[in-house]
Amino acid sequence: NGGEHHRREAREAGFSCLEADLDLGGAAFSPVPVFCGTFAGNGHTIRGISIRRSGTSLGLFRYLGQEALVENLAVEGELKPEGSRKKAGGIVGTNRGTVRGCTFSGTGEALEHLGGIAGINEETGVIEDCVNLAELTGNRRVGGIAGENTGIIRDCRNQGQINGASEGIDEDSGAMNAISVNRE
Repeated sequence: NGGEHHRREAREAGFSCLEADLDLGGAAFSPVPVFCGTFAGNGHTIRGISIRRSGTSLGLFRYLGQEALVENLAVEGELKPEGSRKKAGGIVGTNRGTVRGCTFSGTGEALEHLGGIAGINEETGVIEDCVNLAELTGNRRVGGIAGENTGIIRDCRNQGQINGASEGIDEDSGAMNAISVNRE
């Protein structure tokens, strides 16, 4: 039928649409490695996401390409990478595309480049109309929306705590410690 034909074309063009809330129940989640299409959240929520794996550029998506668009999505869960523990965001680790109308809530911990929406928002990256509600703890380059930004951030709000207890992450073990936090 014609509707199926259009849906198939949209998938081939890299269009994904969330049609209901998802609850992952805290199960270990492997992020989408590279995404260059459109992900329409349609105001739905992905709950219970748990990212506790090794690597850099971690989030729901690891990397968003320049042509990528992620919009109208809420993500709830925990972002606590292991290993190098750098470039972590509730929606995306490294953003080169557009993230619009998204929210992250829960907790996040990383050594460096930790943001509620993106770990790093690169030069071509655009983050707009997004909200961070998560509690984020890290040692360097921690921000409610992005840990580091060389792109565009507009009309976003941070309502989460950032290093609220003046704790940081132990560089060797990953445990929370009452250490001096470099707030550069």
